[in-house]
Amino acid sequence: IAGELREGVWAALLWGGRAQIVLGVVLVLLGVHERARFVYFEPSYLAIGLVPYLFVSLFWSREKWLDGIFLLILVIFNQSANMVVAMVVAMLYWLVVNRRVWISVIFLVFAILVGYISYRVVLDDPASPNHGVAVWVADNGVNLDMIYAIIGRTGNRAPRFQAAMEMLQGHWLNGFGPG
Repeated sequence: IAGELREGVWAALLWGGRAQIVLGVVLVLLGVHERARFVYFEPSYLAIGLVPYLFVSLFWSREKWLDGIFLLILVIFNQSANMVVAMVVAMLYWLVVNRRVWISVIFLVFAILVGYISYRVVLDDPASPNHGVAVWVADNGVNLDMIYAIIGRTGNRAPRFQAAMEMLQGHWLNGFGPG
């Protein structure tokens, strides 16, 4: 019974994540929202809410290609830096667990390339909500003041991240979540 329950939880997370992405995209296409957020207060909350979907799609999905497409669509329509960071962390974790060094290198190069292209697009698009940050980085470069400014823009996320890191101590490899 435990195995069937676990499979049911994974299936619910996969289908629930896919449904949220589709509905978020539909709301953007209908002009209801500027960025995909579905029923969340802001787009980054959708991204955070879909982190379990991200990990389940990497580790338990039998249709990784399909979930990869859903995640790509999410990044395009959600435009959340939180999701990009979560995807990079999740992929690196998956690659380390599966001991695929050459894929890790390819992924790292791909992530840097996608990050650079995204930065250039945001820098050139004044309508983007992150345009100001991109212009500031282009004018001032990466420095400690920029890092503090970005942390300041996170609102209450930085203390929550710090609390999450404290909770993870001693549970780095396996975490403590479903299953």
